[in-house]
Amino acid sequence: MAINEATGTIESSFGDRTPLWQDGALRQAYLLPRTTEELRNKRSGFWGPTDGASAFADGWTDYAHSLLAGWDAHEPFVRAEERGTTGAWRELYKQSERQRSVITTSLHPIAPLGDSRPIMQSEASGGIRLHGRQTFGAGAWFADELLLFIREEGAAHPTVAALIQKGTEGLRLIPAGNGSAHSESGPVVAAYEDVRIPAERLWTGEDADSLKRLLDHPLVKSLADYQWAARQLDAIELLAGTAFALAEETGRGEELHIQGELGELIQGIETLKALLHAAELCARPSPAGVLLPAPAPLHAALLIADESYGKAVRALQRIGAAAFLANPNNASPTSPNDGKPSLLQLAWGLTGSEASTRTKLHEQHAFGDSLAKSQELYRHYPVHLLRRRYQQFWQSMQPLDGKEESEVQI
Repeated sequence: MAINEATGTIESSFGDRTPLWQDGALRQAYLLPRTTEELRNKRSGFWGPTDGASAFADGWTDYAHSLLAGWDAHEPFVRAEERGTTGAWRELYKQSERQRSVITTSLHPIAPLGDSRPIMQSEASGGIRLHGRQTFGAGAWFADELLLFIREEGAAHPTVAALIQKGTEGLRLIPAGNGSAHSESGPVVAAYEDVRIPAERLWTGEDADSLKRLLDHPLVKSLADYQWAARQLDAIELLAGTAFALAEETGRGEELHIQGELGELIQGIETLKALLHAAELCARPSPAGVLLPAPAPLHAALLIADESYGKAVRALQRIGAAAFLANPNNASPTSPNDGKPSLLQLAWGLTGSEASTRTKLHEQHAFGDSLAKSQELYRHYPVHLLRRRYQQFWQSMQPLDGKEESEVQI
């Protein structure tokens, strides 16, 4: 992909021309916020200028950029805790920033290509050879570089990270599924056919869990999590808006249980908004001077977003079930025939299609199940504040006159 300076467009290898949004999305991708306004502007990543209706709607491209930006800004502080081999990563990232490269990633594991060759082989020079396949979001079609997390055989978590150019020899992108033509909204399979990655493009830790600790470090991932939760809020609001419109069109909005379900959906949306707002209000500068959202409301927002997305999908399915079954083509008789999808077709695309099933799994389980996220909230919550409240309460109690010592009054 390259930037056409004369027309202000992004030109991909497929000949497509996508508005560059005045280069705003690329500037935001490399921005390290120093003020509250800059932090709030980070909410809208590559998906924002198109209201989420683009190849970047899955959030992986924004996540990759914010993760790398967090690592680059805080590498000296994180390095004091993690002694790994970073190669020339900082210079590579600075080069990507100068060239305004688009970077995307995937947390899906690399699978074998179907032969007996191992996925990763080490070289005497310190580099590796990669042989396998991996699923990416549609943003990979338009990316310049891929951020890879490679799991060695027998390891529970990725142990090596790599930043490679999309034009690397042996790397091919093919549409996922049985189709032959590429889709700008569907998943992509990256086939690594004996791809050589030199040592300077690798990050290797001193033990098997080093990379996981790095990726889970609050200084590294806070901005990425913040953008992820903000993007999910946008997706949930689309589902909710469609559910309200369909309830009105079908008459199901008069049913009390539908009203209750939509009310719970509103509650989830407003809670998520409040948590993101709290994360911004309580944001504090990091040791590198980067303004990071408050961790407690941010982690709570990620949990609420997962739960609310699932509720929104179920509500829309319940409202549209009868209409879906009665109209196999999902054509709404009340919608004008102007080439645009009908309301029923939109609802089906969001909740009943094959793509919607994959999207739901992605939104709710991309980083593990809700229990794992609750554990992360437990690890980062400022429990000392709760302990202080307990201590103040205990100190305020006085013994009752003439009573047993165990009896106290407040």
